[in-house]
Amino acid sequence: MKWQLHNTDAIPWLMDQASEDFEAVVTDPPYSSGGLHTGARTTDSANGKYLNNPLKYPEFSGENRDQFSYMQWSTLWMTHAYRLLRVGAPILVFSDWRQLPVLSACIQAAGFTWR
Repeated sequence: MKWQLHNTDAIPWLMDQASEDFEAVVTDPPYSSGGLHTGARTTDSANGKYLNNPLKYPEFSGENRDQFSYMQWSTLWMTHAYRLLRVGAPILVFSDWRQLPVLSACIQAAGFTWR
């Protein structure tokens, strides 16, 4: 089995891959759980929320989505990922515990079986 790590914008990359060519997807997408209210999600960057280090790390998009937008976006990329996987292949998604209920719905909406 060959392992590959792809650090890229998921949707364009997924759309460019051949169907049923992968045996698993393991991913750590933006959690979009940075705050209870809109103001908390729009003012802080990922660096401000997660890092107490003076070093600057590159920002990444998608961290400030509300839950509905997170659900739509996650269902979209998971649907593309589902097409790439061989029958019965797993998807493993790292997530914040606050996003677990919506993540369960996204996984199933994309075609996967929740286990």
